[in-house]
Amino acid sequence: MNRLSHTRGAHLAVLLVASGCCAVLLVLWASTINEANANSMNSVDPIRLAAPHRENAYSPLPTSYSGIHCTVDFTTTADTVGGLIGNNFASAFRLGTSRLNNLSLVGTVNVPDTSNPVSAAVFDEYFYLAPQDITVGAFYTVTASNEVAGNYNLGIIIYNASQNEIQRDTSGGSSVIVTLVPTITQQYYFRVVHVVNPCYGGTYDLSYATSPPAPGTVPDQYEPNNTRDTAKRLTQNNVTGLSL
Repeated sequence: MNRLSHTRGAHLAVLLVASGCCAVLLVLWASTINEANANSMNSVDPIRLAAPHRENAYSPLPTSYSGIHCTVDFTTTADTVGGLIGNNFASAFRLGTSRLNNLSLVGTVNVPDTSNPVSAAVFDEYFYLAPQDITVGAFYTVTASNEVAGNYNLGIIIYNASQNEIQRDTSGGSSVIVTLVPTITQQYYFRVVHVVNPCYGGTYDLSYATSPPAPGTVPDQYEPNNTRDTAKRLTQNNVTGLSL
């Protein structure tokens, strides 16, 4: 240690002794601030850099997939639900509890000679659940499945009553499943599409199932009653179906 350093060290010692605990606290406080500033300059706040969340950030889909054609090598008959019937919102078919079989996205195609396939346009099919079918918080599952693998690359898009897209699965494949959990009571549409070639026409099936809301997810008949001011009077001995 050189003389200058030794002298500065002595002066610092004298300062600390002379000033007492206040000087020590002042030095520690200054050191803490400098360290905090250094850390803040070298750190990154992950929350500030996080990408904004975008709901329903879907790519626009065409109104119809009629530009896509299937190579059909066997005679196909249009179903009584879709094909040229039920291929838009206005003519959508109401879903029920029974499974719909032998549906076709190519309508009626006559193939006299299976060795000479026919190019056939693909049409979408629309189905819907009416407001009286809907329970807020319940689960509505719609499944579309090829009757023969390779008939179509299936997709389903869900729309609200205003015909705005709210959900989709257009990954393609021989089977597709979507589950709707409604937040309000309204009409919902399910659009079945062939997403991308290849496709060979033929038929597919559509099934629909529902299950009740998860416990505690739907307000009970006494809501709101979360405070003394909104308390409800009990008028029966046994009350069921309550939710917190």
